[in-house]
Amino acid sequence: MKCDYDFIHENIEIRPSPGKGRGFFAKQTIQKDTLIVISKAIVIIYADQHSSNEIQFIEKQLAKNIKTYPAEHVQAYNDLYGGPYGKRDLVSKFNYNSCRCYPRLDVLYNPAQKSPDIGLFTYLSYFNHSCVPNCTKYFIKDQVYIRVNKTINADEEIFISYVANERNFFNLQGRASSLQKYFSKCACDLCTLQETDQYKQYQLNLDHHLKLINQKLTLEELLLNCEKFFELRNAVLALNNPLFVLDGELQAAEFYFEKLNNQNIDVQLLIKIIKSGFNENAHIFFKPDGFNVAKQMHYFKLLNLDQSKCRKEFEEFEMNRYGQVEHIEARYGKNLSKWTK
Repeated sequence: MKCDYDFIHENIEIRPSPGKGRGFFAKQTIQKDTLIVISKAIVIIYADQHSSNEIQFIEKQLAKNIKTYPAEHVQAYNDLYGGPYGKRDLVSKFNYNSCRCYPRLDVLYNPAQKSPDIGLFTYLSYFNHSCVPNCTKYFIKDQVYIRVNKTINADEEIFISYVANERNFFNLQGRASSLQKYFSKCACDLCTLQETDQYKQYQLNLDHHLKLINQKLTLEELLLNCEKFFELRNAVLALNNPLFVLDGELQAAEFYFEKLNNQNIDVQLLIKIIKSGFNENAHIFFKPDGFNVAKQMHYFKLLNLDQSKCRKEFEEFEMNRYGQVEHIEARYGKNLSKWTK
């Protein structure tokens, strides 16, 4: 679906949001998978367009585009917040409201790309942040698409995540650093949980475990520590809190697999290790990234095991995130083929 300007679903509207300025709210119940916004970039800088003349480039693009936009879209742009210091000039609005165009589903993801695609999307800028959002955003060319990832009730605020693609997503300080541009402290359910003594103790236990296994260990010591890792994860899962995901679970699982593979270890233990890094609760964050899901298939390939179930899980993961799977080859391309075939 492509639109010349912006599409806004009839069941959402901008309202005052306590402590957050303004935000989008549901006027009535919105079902999972509903596409609620398509917003065309009013200014966009692609990776190969970054230069010392960016300000002039932005001003030129805006002057050209603003002439063709309907009056209501121009007004929405004029009303954008320019940051905490009350500035309303173009550069302030761009710096505060622009975002990385990630993930782009129409191009091959390049992890070596040094500069991101950055765009200013008028209506995207009115969504407030939650680390546990009820919407997923993705980009195709110069447009952002926002779809509901869980049922939203009438009068409930609609959130996106500003940091959904960060490698250190499950690290409270890592997310806080990424969010400093927007506010001093996030008060979402995940951040609130990670401030509790209970969560901090579990995280300290895993941090201590990660330090231990980075030492030189015998095979027997590796196996013993691997069992302790399983015990820690089982204790976390027993809490039955879907938000309780620790920072470093994936890294620990990758470490154990790489160390124990080719060691004549029972293949069922290796499968258990693979699964342990992809916390059963992580799907509610739409994490890990698709590449991490694909990595499961890579590990199954190394073990000469059937990858079909992993492929199905990968497609279901992408379907839940974006409502489509047609983009998989376009986005992951040769890397996916290399890892999974």
